[in-house]
Amino acid sequence: MAVEVKLTEAELAEAVHFIGSHGFAHYFPEPFEMKALGHSWDRAKAILSKVNLLNYAPRPPLKLTAPKQKFAVRPIKLCDPIDTVLFTALALRLSPSIEAARIPRRQRIVHSFRLSKTSSGHLEMVSEWDQWVKAIRDREDTHEFAAKADIVDFFPRVYLHRLENALVATTHSEYDVRALMRFLEVWSDGTSYGIPIGPKICNILAECLLIEVDDYLKSHGLNFIRYVDDMVFFGKTYKECLQALYILAERLEQTQGLSLNMAKTKIMKTEELVAQATDPDDVNASLRSRIIEEVFGGDPYNEVDYEDLDDEQKALLDSVNAKKLLEDALAEDLVDLPMVTFVLNMLASLRRPEHIDIVLENLDRLLPVSDTVARFLGVFDALDPASRAKIGSQLLAYVRGSEFVPDFQAVWLLEPFAESPGWNGLADLRTIARDHKNRYVRRQAILALGLIGDRSALLDLKSSIDDSKDWEWRAILHACHSLPADERTAFFSKLAKSVEWRVETLTDRITIEYVRSLS
Repeated sequence: MAVEVKLTEAELAEAVHFIGSHGFAHYFPEPFEMKALGHSWDRAKAILSKVNLLNYAPRPPLKLTAPKQKFAVRPIKLCDPIDTVLFTALALRLSPSIEAARIPRRQRIVHSFRLSKTSSGHLEMVSEWDQWVKAIRDREDTHEFAAKADIVDFFPRVYLHRLENALVATTHSEYDVRALMRFLEVWSDGTSYGIPIGPKICNILAECLLIEVDDYLKSHGLNFIRYVDDMVFFGKTYKECLQALYILAERLEQTQGLSLNMAKTKIMKTEELVAQATDPDDVNASLRSRIIEEVFGGDPYNEVDYEDLDDEQKALLDSVNAKKLLEDALAEDLVDLPMVTFVLNMLASLRRPEHIDIVLENLDRLLPVSDTVARFLGVFDALDPASRAKIGSQLLAYVRGSEFVPDFQAVWLLEPFAESPGWNGLADLRTIARDHKNRYVRRQAILALGLIGDRSALLDLKSSIDDSKDWEWRAILHACHSLPADERTAFFSKLAKSVEWRVETLTDRITIEYVRSLS
């Protein structure tokens, strides 16, 4: 009898819940296709639960390059929605075994993402960054030296054969792992290297790879802590820390084919490392930490209503000079990106449309935080139409007229247009939707045109659908729900007859049904 790997409807539902709670993918806007899946969930889950994942053919991902800081970049990938659900469900099936094999939380060594069940029974992935910082502080008085190490390009350089061996050894689920590797092999473009920086569940797979490294370091009696690919060793002497780095570097090379980032690896006094982690003398950093903790409940992305805050919280926020913080963060050659992110997220969460001029004047220097800029721009949706249209005109002029705008930034600067019709820019958006070289940038412009609802522009999109595919194709469908009723009905009816309820075409089919419902 042939071996099969299938997912249950409960596992599929858990994956959809996980994606809904943690986000679809790192560094990309949330796709409407997940709403489409929810709209047709009963029919979709019945199809997906019958799929033998050992024979399943995942689709190639959409790829972008995301800036990090200055000239550093990272590759990011957006995977098909159905593929992402299947992959997440399968990884969640394996995750209890992975978690059980890791150094336990109570030992306070590994502080990376952890999976645990919530009171409602759902799996939740939690970062333990605060425990990582606390572990550094706690060693200041007992260990004079610390060695800080970072694995160079960790996710992109993972050798998939080694990851497969680690997963099988940890989970003892050979066929489940084999099915999971089918996704990773396609997403790596056949190179056999790289966990995609995209699906959120990939953080847990990366942890599995480093289990044996953690155990090896522990067997040497080294005093260390780890957060994802960042490690810190503590010692009473400089040479003790140096030896630890050699042990780590040798193990990474021998068993994982990985190496340390020399630019980020150094030995220092532990008090210096503590200062870097806490910035006790930086008033701005201290204020930022207080606000995140006391106003936003530890999560800077939480939305809060100023009027719902108590007097002490209001006074704390009122003490912030957001303009000065932004100007100071942008004053140096190397932008203080954490501070910019904090200020813009704070203003976005408080729904305060302020200091847009500073942001617009520095768009070229804010490339790495384009997603944060987009969230901040969303606040300006509440402005009067004339003011919003003026800002929109400046954004589109930058996207179209600047000498160099990375696709990653263009995607995010178009996000406000894809979320609200009040930004206008019809002529520019039509040009971007037709001529831009990147199909996801075109998708953003297409979604924006759908919100504007100009019939001439929509007819352009409708006529181009045969020459489009995947993310762009579905965006055209979404935009065309704004066509007049008779044209819209005929268009969707024709498409529905040509796209079957099969796993190979499921993402497109659920999009058709969802867009029909919007009308």
